[in-house]
Amino acid sequence: ELVPGGRFVCVNFCKNSNGYFLGQTDVGNSMWDSFQSSWDRLVEQGLIDEDERLGVSFPNYYRTKEEFLEGIESDDDISSQLKIVSYEERVVRCPYRELYASGKTNKSSREYAEWFVPTTKTWSHSTFKSGLKSERTEEEKEEI
Repeated sequence: ELVPGGRFVCVNFCKNSNGYFLGQTDVGNSMWDSFQSSWDRLVEQGLIDEDERLGVSFPNYYRTKEEFLEGIESDDDISSQLKIVSYEERVVRCPYRELYASGKTNKSSREYAEWFVPTTKTWSHSTFKSGLKSERTEEEKEEI
């Protein structure tokens, strides 16, 4: 609970005024486009079908400044009790890409990719897997 006179700081992923959001900024490839093209390639290779391709949906939504503030400003009770002191957006560069670009890893491109891919797999694997048909065995799903 926030006591009278207390302060609340919210740090949140968002879609900024340039349209950038987690995984898609002005630097490098879009993570989301890379996921999509990789999944599309599995259809082209005949490893999954169109229903499975369409069955994948990442449940991520990044609010704009207006959407974030609307939650406070559109409610008279909340807006009468809270005062927005400031709002700022910052682009946080992907630390994995920054590390790779710095050349400080002493890894080849392949070695770095083999190290990096599991960092996205921890949260994307279940989403991709859930798009596959239930008739597939667990072994088939894991192989894909």
